[in-house]
Amino acid sequence: MYHSKIEAPANHIIHSYEYANSTERLAATGFVAADVGKVAQQQSDKTYWILSNHSPATWLSMSGGSSTSIFGAGYQTEISLARETTTSTSWQDKLTLTTPALEAGTYRVGWHAVIDQSSIADDAQARLYNVTDAVLVGVEQSREPKEGTERAVTSGFAEVIFAGVAKVFKIQYRQQRGGTAGIQDARIEIWRVI
Repeated sequence: MYHSKIEAPANHIIHSYEYANSTERLAATGFVAADVGKVAQQQSDKTYWILSNHSPATWLSMSGGSSTSIFGAGYQTEISLARETTTSTSWQDKLTLTTPALEAGTYRVGWHAVIDQSSIADDAQARLYNVTDAVLVGVEQSREPKEGTERAVTSGFAEVIFAGVAKVFKIQYRQQRGGTAGIQDARIEIWRVI
C-alpha cells in the first residue's frame, strides 16, 4: 500500500520534533542514542533536519546543508600599523594578505588605512588591489591635504567571489604630483557572507 493512500489518523507526519526556529532547534537537549536519525521540522522556514549525533546534538539539513552558519567563515586579517612613505608616482605595496584556497562562496573583503601628503598641492592615493584577479576592490581613494600635517582615513570593501582558489590582496599607495605620501594603520579583513 502507498503511504499517500493511507487515511488519517493512520497516515503520520515524517518528523518527530517541531521547533519554531533555528535558535530553538539548536538549543534543544536531552536526546539519546536512539534519537539519532529522527527528523525535526523547523517551522520558521519549513525546513527539515536529521539528528546526526545526540551528544552534542548535531543537525544535518535534509536539503544537503548543515546547521552551521557560513557567515563569518574564513575570517582573516592582516595589519601593519607602522608609517611608511614614498615619493613615487607608481603604486607601492604597504600590506599583503594571501588567503588559502577558501571554500566557494561570496566573501566581504574590506580595507582601512590612514594616508597623508607632505604638500598641499599634491594628492596621496591608496587602494586595495586583488592581484589574483587583477582588479580593484572598491575604488581608489585620493586625498589632498589642506595643510601638510593633515591625515585622512581611507577605506572600502566589496564582495568577492571565491571558487576554491587562493587569492592575494594588497593595500597600495602613491603620491601624485610631488612631495611625499605616507600611509599607516593599514588593515585588510576578509570573511564569508554567502
